[in-house]
Amino acid sequence: MDKETSEKKKSGKKERRLNYAECIEQARGRIGNYCKACVECNGRACRNQMPGPGAKGIGDTAMRNYDKWKEIRVQMDTIVENAPVDTSLKLFGKEFKYPFFAGPVGAVNLHYGDCLNDISYNDILVSSCAECGIAAFTGDGTDSNVMVAATKAIAKEQGLGIPTVKPWNLEIIKEKIFFVLVVNSPVVASFKNISMDAKINDGKLDMILLKQCNIPELMKIVADTVAGKTSFDNKNIIYKQASYFKFSCPDRVESDLDGELGPVLPLEIHTVSNKLKMFVL
Repeated sequence: MDKETSEKKKSGKKERRLNYAECIEQARGRIGNYCKACVECNGRACRNQMPGPGAKGIGDTAMRNYDKWKEIRVQMDTIVENAPVDTSLKLFGKEFKYPFFAGPVGAVNLHYGDCLNDISYNDILVSSCAECGIAAFTGDGTDSNVMVAATKAIAKEQGLGIPTVKPWNLEIIKEKIFFVLVVNSPVVASFKNISMDAKINDGKLDMILLKQCNIPELMKIVADTVAGKTSFDNKNIIYKQASYFKFSCPDRVESDLDGELGPVLPLEIHTVSNKLKMFVL
């Protein structure tokens, strides 16, 4: 999907879905010089190009991987009644329409032309997969903004997506998973029990801080969050209540306000008493 199609999608105009052959045909005119938009993406036509998505090394790695995956077959029932087939899947308390997700793609404008970059591609990927009832894995890159934008795209879809972290060194990984959340509700982006003690009328805000932790520890926190379990007893979580918080950082860090771009740090957040008016009709 290109930028023009994406804008039409956002504007509410209904687009006819392309079949695979039409998708490949449209891709060939805008995908750059390295990817050949082959009907069968096996790394052969684009092998040994740098940059490029194809086979590297002695020129057969991606091809051998592809051929190995082709050896796996889904064993279908030979006799089944003529009735609708339920392809749905429930995972981590979420219902998905199909038992497969979209894989991550990185360095988009390097390998696949300048039609999209990592940030615009992830934004389209996450929203489109959510619309179709599945989730997307988002790619990672050397630009730290790629991870920031990808998590924002996932947040816009109520957390329906999985950010992928490349095998960076430990310090970079720690930087990428550092996270602070300030809320005033136990439910955030459809995830329940994020802050069990949050109340709208107690004059306090709830701060949840995810400390630097390793990937297995992070996965445990993510799984508990998706399942609606409170993680305040986790050693990597700091939870505080207060009427005022101030956040600062020596580097330039942008905040996020419910999926939208917020002010650059330093940032002060505080409660304001008796400012909410309610009218009962």
